[in-house]
Amino acid sequence: YLKQGVSKEDITAGLAFAQWDPEIQLGAGFGSDIAVNGSTVHLIYGENPILYRRSTDNGSTWSSPIILASTGRIHLTDMLQASGSDVWALYLKDLTDFTDWCCPRTAGDIYMKRSRDGGLTADSEVRLTTSHKAFRISMAVSGDRLDMVWGDYRRGIWDVYYRRSLDRGNTWGPEVVLALGDTPGDGPGRPQVASLGDSVHVTWGDRPNPVTKSAFITTLDRFDVYY
Repeated sequence: YLKQGVSKEDITAGLAFAQWDPEIQLGAGFGSDIAVNGSTVHLIYGENPILYRRSTDNGSTWSSPIILASTGRIHLTDMLQASGSDVWALYLKDLTDFTDWCCPRTAGDIYMKRSRDGGLTADSEVRLTTSHKAFRISMAVSGDRLDMVWGDYRRGIWDVYYRRSLDRGNTWGPEVVLALGDTPGDGPGRPQVASLGDSVHVTWGDRPNPVTKSAFITTLDRFDVYY
């Protein structure tokens, strides 16, 4: 569902509040993500297949769904970004089921599709990982640089990985480990990335005990220290 909001000021009470239009159902299925560039809103959703829609009038009207990927799933995090005429969508394929400290999980390999014309067409998919154990992905864009982080269970322990592209997704640098777990079935997770200029900021959670999670952040200029 989509709700559109416009911030207004209540003159009488002096309070700021949001005016929301009625919700619009745009699709169904597991997972969704949204990105905005100018007046164009991009949406991906669903599982086997993953579908794409866009609005060029700030969400007032929407294109018909098209199949972005015939198989795969979206993993509830920052899987979609838009900048200029480029749109990047991430999703998981080659899925693997396992159980960690918490519960059953479904992880996979990260794939990317890129549109160079605002979502009208898409390039062939590009495979970005090969462990079959990627999970909880986050992507950010700053200028020509794409930054991507994810949780990975390839060792039977959760770790946090990073990759970047310096040319808007044409080529990608190697995987970099940002945080290593030390307890089988457990470890750092839920990474998120934010980028601005040459700075990249990554947060993740870790479990010093079965209940509490602590937040960690690393900030490095372009992550050049890792290369």
